[in-house]
Amino acid sequence: MQKGEALRLEIEKLIYQGKALSRSPEGKVVFLEGALPGETVLAEVTRVKRDYLEAKLLEVLSPAPERVSPRCPHFPECGGCSLQHASYDFQVKAKKHFVTECFAHLSGIPSPEVRDCLPSPLIWEYRNKMEFTFFDQQGLTIGLHPRGNFRKVIQLEACPISPFPVGRIFPQIGEWAESFKLSVWNLDQHQGALRHLVFRRSKKGQLLVNLICGQEIPDSAKAAFVSLFAEATVIFTLNRSWGDSHHVDKEEILSGSGFLLEEIGGLKFRISPSSFFQTNSLQAEALYLKIREFARNLRPLRILDLYCGTGTIACFLADTAPEVWGVEKMAQAVSDARVNAALNGLDNIHFLEKEAEEVENLSQFDLIVLDPPRSGLHPQIRKSLNLSSVPYLVYVSCNPTTLARDLQELEKYEIEEVLPYDFFPHTFHVETFTILKRKR
Repeated sequence: MQKGEALRLEIEKLIYQGKALSRSPEGKVVFLEGALPGETVLAEVTRVKRDYLEAKLLEVLSPAPERVSPRCPHFPECGGCSLQHASYDFQVKAKKHFVTECFAHLSGIPSPEVRDCLPSPLIWEYRNKMEFTFFDQQGLTIGLHPRGNFRKVIQLEACPISPFPVGRIFPQIGEWAESFKLSVWNLDQHQGALRHLVFRRSKKGQLLVNLICGQEIPDSAKAAFVSLFAEATVIFTLNRSWGDSHHVDKEEILSGSGFLLEEIGGLKFRISPSSFFQTNSLQAEALYLKIREFARNLRPLRILDLYCGTGTIACFLADTAPEVWGVEKMAQAVSDARVNAALNGLDNIHFLEKEAEEVENLSQFDLIVLDPPRSGLHPQIRKSLNLSSVPYLVYVSCNPTTLARDLQELEKYEIEEVLPYDFFPHTFHVETFTILKRKR
């Protein structure tokens, strides 16, 4: 089998990350994007490995009933979505399958029953945050990267998963940048002005715009930028770091309050420019209410919200226990968490700024909520939990592969419930709620 060779393939299934799996005539596994189970396709081999092949979809010879026309004109080139060619009903079923397969192949434990994935209340315009990139491609480009290619940006004319009218706003921003002769950040030279443009929006329509630059720009340019966004909070952020990390050298409020005020589940939350907040507000509310319901039935005395971020889950749990603690390593997040608790009059929540793995005496808690980053739990946390006597854990995961690994390592706990949530329609991402009970 050689690179460039054409193959006629029968698609077996989708795997996590949204890729289709097939087999070559010799029986070698083939991965490709854009195909659906049951389809017959023509594909071209793009990479030959010892154990598998990668291929590019050329033509769908026999489409599956679940195939639909993508709404976005930039699909599949844009890296923002991976499943717009599939019906939404199929997407939800596929995400349950992703979680089930990760458990079966990676956890090394008896496969638990995975409940049906909970669909998103909105499947279009559901994102409350979008981060776009400025790029110089024979002229200013504003948009998103193709999948796996950070050396190119697609100029967006529309983005149906975003509530922001990019087709109208981006040309205006382009004219603004040109009128002030503003440079664009150069990845190789590590210099230039325009880097990223971040939009955030509350359920009530309040808008926050964050202009991230690699160097200062004139005050006149800042004032003209503000004029493009009536009644919005506009922030100028200076980020001189070489990489694309969310580093802040300076943050300047150009208009508005400098933050958004979001309300979910009857609680208010302040969202600062650099704060983490779930990008699907309605689905986040459903998940947090589920966690609250479980805690109320458990009636714990002390709860620990590990990796608590800006304190959203901790605030939801404040009326379920006399004492709630939140732990987060980011100073700004802890500051926001304390503000959020005060906004809601919650005086039984205590927040600590420290690494999650540094928390001692876990056995003092009746319930620990774990909501780690994509990399999953730190090994020390898994070890400490196994040595503790905490009766129940709630694990919220955005990555079923690291979730499965962690559940295997948490050998002193058994799985009581697994419920996937679709936070990100038209992508392969899936959020998973898991209840763990300490073995007797």
